[in-house]
Amino acid sequence: VIMRGEGPAASAYLSEVDGRLLTFVMSEGVVEDVETGSRWDDAGRAVAGPNAGARLTPVPSRTSFWFYLVWAVPGIDLYSP
Repeated sequence: VIMRGEGPAASAYLSEVDGRLLTFVMSEGVVEDVETGSRWDDAGRAVAGPNAGARLTPVPSRTSFWFYLVWAVPGIDLYSP
């Protein structure tokens, strides 16, 4: 899930490219995969690095307020960095 602090929008993607599971980090507003150092935009496209041109598969999703999810989905785990 890629989410910026400036707004309520977020995007969700599968973290696999060409059968390889990737781990993503965000530092100073740049999304990068740990395995190759490729940089990714918020639309799930690799814009630089060895994976340049690759696309992540989007996951159907939507944003919601945390308190609505707790009410609507009993037993849900909430992550807070």
